[in-house]
Amino acid sequence: MAEPVLAVDLGTARTAVALVAGGRATVLREPGGGGFTRSAAVCLTPVGLVSGAEAERQRRGQPGGYAANPRRALDTGAPLRLTAARGEAAVSGVAALAAALEPLRAEAEQAAGEPVHRLTLTVPATYEPGDPRREALVAAGEAAGLPDVELIDSSFAAALDTDLVDPGRDALVLVCDLGVTWSTTLLGLAGGGARILGRRSSPDGRDLAEVLLDRLHTHARSWLEPQVAAGGEDARRAQQDARAVVDTLIAAVADEPAAEGSPSPAVPPYRLTREDFDAVIEPALRGLLEDCRSVVAGAGAILGDVTALVLAGGWSRAPLVEPMLANGLGRPMRRANPVRGAARWALDQPARRVAAEQPGWRVAPLTWSIPGGGGRLLRWLVEENHPHEAGTPLALVRTGDDRVVEVTAAEPGRVLAHRIPAGGLVGPTLAVAAARDPAALLADPPPQVSEVGTDGEWLLTPQRRVLLECVDGGRVVTARAVPDGAPLGEVRPALVGPPLGGRLFVDPEGRPALLAWEPTGALHLYDLGSARLTNTFGEPEPPGTVLVNEQLWRVAVASVGRGVGRYRRGTVTIWDLASGAPVDRLSDESWMHRHPGYAQRSTRDAFTATAVAPDGLRATTRPAAGGVAVTLTERDTEVFRTEQADATGASVAFTEDGRHLLARWTAPGHSRVTVWVV
Repeated sequence: MAEPVLAVDLGTARTAVALVAGGRATVLREPGGGGFTRSAAVCLTPVGLVSGAEAERQRRGQPGGYAANPRRALDTGAPLRLTAARGEAAVSGVAALAAALEPLRAEAEQAAGEPVHRLTLTVPATYEPGDPRREALVAAGEAAGLPDVELIDSSFAAALDTDLVDPGRDALVLVCDLGVTWSTTLLGLAGGGARILGRRSSPDGRDLAEVLLDRLHTHARSWLEPQVAAGGEDARRAQQDARAVVDTLIAAVADEPAAEGSPSPAVPPYRLTREDFDAVIEPALRGLLEDCRSVVAGAGAILGDVTALVLAGGWSRAPLVEPMLANGLGRPMRRANPVRGAARWALDQPARRVAAEQPGWRVAPLTWSIPGGGGRLLRWLVEENHPHEAGTPLALVRTGDDRVVEVTAAEPGRVLAHRIPAGGLVGPTLAVAAARDPAALLADPPPQVSEVGTDGEWLLTPQRRVLLECVDGGRVVTARAVPDGAPLGEVRPALVGPPLGGRLFVDPEGRPALLAWEPTGALHLYDLGSARLTNTFGEPEPPGTVLVNEQLWRVAVASVGRGVGRYRRGTVTIWDLASGAPVDRLSDESWMHRHPGYAQRSTRDAFTATAVAPDGLRATTRPAAGGVAVTLTERDTEVFRTEQADATGASVAFTEDGRHLLARWTAPGHSRVTVWVV
């Protein structure tokens, strides 16, 4: 079982926490019946630093030790100056954040029932890679007893927490994080990761709070000015009380038409209405709209390209935010919680494991122990992929004690890549990958890693990374990983009865689809990436022949029994698969001459009669023998041959990286796929 993970969205003013354990993620409420977020504040007390709800309780008695936004110490680069009964202390941002994280770790361990060592922490949008504040966050996690700290961009975390984004699809997502700092980020999601395509930030959240604080100060001037003039703890306490009132009012008017509050019984309640609040935030939202348009345009995109608009941060709850952004941008919108996205990211730890690279069939590792425990590679003496003989010097290395040594080849072969450049550090062991001599391969066939059989049919996606198995005429489609054939997911179309037929095709954008048809005449198109039904169409009679043009994304359905003229020839109806609308109806037998490109099976299936790997290895089917032959194209030398006695046909493919060879064997009522490491 995977170890538990603590996920924390450590905001400037509020913190959210989730625990990933037992294969599920749970957002943790604040102890004592609190909400799903808690104060990010810390307070220096006579017994040390406390955080969260305890810091808020201690604030009245220790106003000089209270810091509402400890993360700002990282932004300023200066320690927090906090005072307590023992005097003033300079508290670093790392120490303050560690004090905030340590009780969260204890809380997570109590909930998990075991120690927690791993932390997934959201990073503010402005903390870009290489920013020393990122290292400070890692140090804070380590100081809190969480040695395995992982950072995730808060915008990416927010994007992961929405049903508008399919993690299996490439997408453009616009994230507006409206906290103390407002940021607008355009993310390009692909392959389970994210790339920042554009970003803008502004202090609007802090500025809006200051506007409302100034209004409260004006309202409470007769009480506040004497408190501030007195200085010391009374002044700090009064200012903190006023800010706490503003924070409460901001939260209240998100749900109510008006709210009231006062920093002291001596001050009449200050009333904030929804109309007043909207008037304050509207100019900032106009600026946010302009930032959104500018970020999208700066990435060379248009708003129509954006899959989803994701809102996060405390100010996103303001009533005017959603209608203004919806009217101004016109994109599907969701409010998200970054901590749930961070937990989702932590839950997917296996997808981020890096497996050791096993040498291919024709690749052997060469290693040398460098004298003195290491050194620096001076230069390579052979070119990449250039044949060499046994004993050939391959490179020069300067050792730590300034000797120059040669590293030599033990047998004939080729160095595939100079992974360490000239001047690079090496040792204590230098390792390279070398291609074996073809003569050695004839007596050493490639290892088979898997074989999967089915009563249906197979399709290898154009990206050559996923096998699709279609059985029972389209009743079940299973996606399987290459090379081990492990199931990745399953699609079961909701058909009325047993399908009359079903086949796998690939749309013009490279997305696999299932087209299944029923005796009723209904045809159903399923997008296999999202497992969604995209179209249902057809006519009330059984289809005879079903042919698909994958380039035009159209289907031709021949129906026998309906027709025109004396001999009642069958008709062919052409449908647009994207819309499900009929395009044309034909009745003559020569229609394919005028409408070429239609086929019974996918023409974009990656299995073919001949396949070539990126490094030139060629696999070819041998129809007469029902087998496959593999040759080195540079020498036209056959190095591997295999046959399947019970197969009537074969097709082959290499994976995208060329590391695996796949052969699809077909026989009446059965087919299978064999995979070798090459």
